[in-house]
Amino acid sequence: MNDNEAPNINFNYENLPFITIKSDDLNEIFKKNSNCTFNDFNQIKTISGIYFTTKINPGYLTSLSTDTFRLAYLNIPNKTDINNSFILNNSTLYAVSYTHLRAHET
Repeated sequence: MNDNEAPNINFNYENLPFITIKSDDLNEIFKKNSNCTFNDFNQIKTISGIYFTTKINPGYLTSLSTDTFRLAYLNIPNKTDINNSFILNNSTLYAVSYTHLRAHET
């Protein structure tokens, strides 16, 4: 494709939804769920990630994770702006945890 044939796409991220999770809560979620998500990162699993929801137990942020062999479940008071459900897959979790850990090293 020539440069002039490429579509002109504006990658504006200003209006995208985002979530905020306190650092202590994120650490607790990663600690509780790491045995079910971060093992054998290079090995492809059928299911691997963390499911976040506020629908199971209103007032709480629930996280569920699995690597198809183990299951982790955590309920923490919802101090976030999350009021829905979403899944972070293993590669996204790795990137977030790496960035999060690097930010707290300094």
